[in-house]
Amino acid sequence: MNRNPRTSAVVAILALGFCAQAGGQSTRKLEFEVASVKPTALDQDSMREYSRSGSLKLGARIVGKRAEYLYMSLRRLVAAAYSVEPFQVACPDWLREPRFDVVGIMPEGSRKEEVPAMLQALLAERFRLAVHHESRQEAVTALVVAEGGPRLKESDAEAAPSGKADFSKNSSARFFTSGTVGILLTANAGGQSVHIRASRMTMADLAHLLTQSDLSDRPIVDMTGLKGSYDVELDIPLSPADLAGASDAGLPDVSDPGSGGVFRTLKSLGLELKKRKAPVDYVVVDHADKQPTGN
Repeated sequence: MNRNPRTSAVVAILALGFCAQAGGQSTRKLEFEVASVKPTALDQDSMREYSRSGSLKLGARIVGKRAEYLYMSLRRLVAAAYSVEPFQVACPDWLREPRFDVVGIMPEGSRKEEVPAMLQALLAERFRLAVHHESRQEAVTALVVAEGGPRLKESDAEAAPSGKADFSKNSSARFFTSGTVGILLTANAGGQSVHIRASRMTMADLAHLLTQSDLSDRPIVDMTGLKGSYDVELDIPLSPADLAGASDAGLPDVSDPGSGGVFRTLKSLGLELKKRKAPVDYVVVDHADKQPTGN
């Protein structure tokens, strides 16, 4: 299969955007042992080259003791630090533009779940970041159980995340794990969509992945009430034509899930999207320096 550079980039962003969301907060202050914050080393030419080679690395990932946040705006760094979606970061527009490469080494004995707190401390130190939380009643797109109930297969809690074997056989695929979730992303022929096969995925995980995919003009939040972990397969369209039904205009009635293929797939799983009002937690940036202090 010919790899479309744009498709490869989207696959990477979906994967790493999902990973950036993972992780909880610690009640004690945590810091990286060593960290660097630099303007990104990636430019448009190198982005294209990495896309062609399939080795494009964007967003957040944790490998061993090393936490990387590559080609990320300060707004996205704040989102990763506080485990929220980028839309939940209320900030001046300039936080969306400059891109940074951040690398932190975790102290011995650290857990992945503690990394967001370490990133918070790093941003406060290097950018003098100050924030507060604010709850706002918002129009959202709710992921809910459709009439007739869910038709989801619960994952085997004892089994390893599935998909890794298939990844080794397919050069267009991308396999990663986030916590206990295993996700295989495959660029479909023609680069019109990305096929997602996930194991041990919660509905909160699915809502986050759908939000990352720009399926709706509104944030997608989990309101299914389902607490299990499931095997999920669906295609995320990359073509605007395939997103028909995803915008607010495409959800004129709460019973209409839209006409795009991904919406039909959700229906087959006993799920659908509806317009709702819900309280949304915002991280409001009170102060941030435009340039970080030296490493």
